Amino acid sequence: MIYFHDLLQNDGFRSFVQKRIASHPGNEGYAFPSSFPPLYRYRSLSEHAINDIVQDQFTLTSIGEFNDLFDGAFHMAYTQDKYEEMAQNKWNELKKTLEASKLPIEAFFRHDQFVSSQIMRFKKDSKFKLRELDYLGTYVGCLSSQCDSTLMWSHYADYNRGICVEYDFNQFPQDHLLRKAIFPVFYSEKPIDVMELLTDEKQEVYKYPLDAAVLCTALNKAVPWSYEQEWRLVLVLVSFARKTKWVPMPLAIRPTSICLGYHFLKAFFSYPTKSFEELAKAREKIKLNLQRFYQLLDYVNTHQIRLSLMMPVIGSYQLAPRPLSVQSLQRFMHRKFDGNYTESIQFYYTVHDALIELVEKEQDHV
Repeated sequence: MIYFHDLLQNDGFRSFVQKRIASHPGNEGYAFPSSFPPLYRYRSLSEHAINDIVQDQFTLTSIGEFNDLFDGAFHMAYTQDKYEEMAQNKWNELKKTLEASKLPIEAFFRHDQFVSSQIMRFKKDSKFKLRELDYLGTYVGCLSSQCDSTLMWSHYADYNRGICVEYDFNQFPQDHLLRKAIFPVFYSEKPIDVMELLTDEKQEVYKYPLDAAVLCTALNKAVPWSYEQEWRLVLVLVSFARKTKWVPMPLAIRPTSICLGYHFLKAFFSYPTKSFEELAKAREKIKLNLQRFYQLLDYVNTHQIRLSLMMPVIGSYQLAPRPLSVQSLQRFMHRKFDGNYTESIQFYYTVHDALIELVEKEQDHV
């Protein structure tokens, strides 16, 4: 039996899908990569995200969980005339089969009842097909070719309070599955047409029509999303289908750099509360946030991963990473947050200004 991950490593399959995508209007230059640019993953400073990094794993998300309604959707909208035509074709096929067996078709089916039942089946199929990638167990890891997108920092990195993790997938051998499973997303005004593949029951168009349709569709997004400059790691994991939102996957490579959001320190401050219980919960949350962050810094220090802080460029609407020594940041964090310190948000900018001074001081010594 051939599985989706086998096909990802098959040159014939890859060539067919690449040509299929390139034939879609506006995608004439589309090609699967032989090498990769630096790719970035925007994350919050959540327990889940930090565990991914320190445990050397890469969590994939079920495509049905994404915020774009059309993400991973098969489009099979038919007119009533088309439904009737398809049902009539099914009737003609059945009639030929029974006539060849010399059995009277009326003994089994009536034309009007059969056609009506087939129309209902095709309609149900169309509704099901819209989200079939979800039902099949299509899991995706989202990356971007840019680390300095103001929109991405706002939308996917907790309003500049998260991180952006850089990966170099060129570290994988040429024949590694994960290297074969990463592709650039293509953006279009209309969804890619995979109708011919979805109705190719006799495999006349291609030997693996459904798998080809899955990959074409998983890599297609609407033009308004093009600001993401997205790349995707795509796998079909049937055993997980409809069972879990996320699948953690071991990753044999480590991040090459981690960039902290401009406001990452906000995770260690709290807003005023009206009760002692709420204050106690806020302090416990801050304590856990600090523990996780120290764990991340220890990992970065141990594996000598580049660290930076994403800074606004004065006089423009641009962001730029500024190098930051992990040892300096560790000392800063322990000095500012260990022991008896006030976690009230009103003191946030006092601490934040001290952090910026540290970054600027290190910049002057470069």
